[in-house]
Amino acid sequence: ELCKIKSQREVAKKYGLTQSGIALILSRYNLKFKKSRLSTNYLPLNENYFECINVPEKAYWLGFIYADGHITKNNNKVSIISKDKGAISGFKKCIKSGHKISERHIFDKRTKKTYHAFAIQIGRETFVSHLIRLGVTNKKTDHLSFPEIKEKYYPYFIAGLFDGDGSAMWKGKEKNILAINLISTNEVLTFIKNYILINLEISPKYYCRVTKKKPNVWKMSLYS
Repeated sequence: ELCKIKSQREVAKKYGLTQSGIALILSRYNLKFKKSRLSTNYLPLNENYFECINVPEKAYWLGFIYADGHITKNNNKVSIISKDKGAISGFKKCIKSGHKISERHIFDKRTKKTYHAFAIQIGRETFVSHLIRLGVTNKKTDHLSFPEIKEKYYPYFIAGLFDGDGSAMWKGKEKNILAINLISTNEVLTFIKNYILINLEISPKYYCRVTKKKPNVWKMSLYS
């Protein structure tokens, strides 16, 4: 019964055994588990949070997951990783989750630097299936398109995407030009570019383009 709510490490510590010893005992009695956590189904979670994108908050977090989320190859778990612990905590609160926030050191291939990050992993079938239906995949750089949500929620989705993979900086000799950049796939960024230019009636003085960084990793730049 303890194994349903504790990890291998926690059980081993409680009984003064090694994790390998606990694994051997579980194997002997044909008890299966995933990695060190045997089950997280007992943890609180609003499994149907993403069933319908019907409020701005959900659209925002969907965009954030598009940027900083990842679904495993067998589609049974979603991980969200961010440098901003406040963002992960905010997401956890919104989905009413009891899952643990862990700390990690992540190597960024773009900057060639290692940074401190925070992560939350959710392995609940219903929760993950809603995200997959909304377009989140385990191959984001190969297959990622703008989600099919109501247009009134586009700005909130884009805001979440920007908070995950966007940046803003002042450019020019006098640092008087505000440049906004966003990283995603060509499909997502082209959709956003067209939405910005057509629906928001951006002034002609603004320059907006989408350029390729590496295989289906693109950058959209907007500045005057």
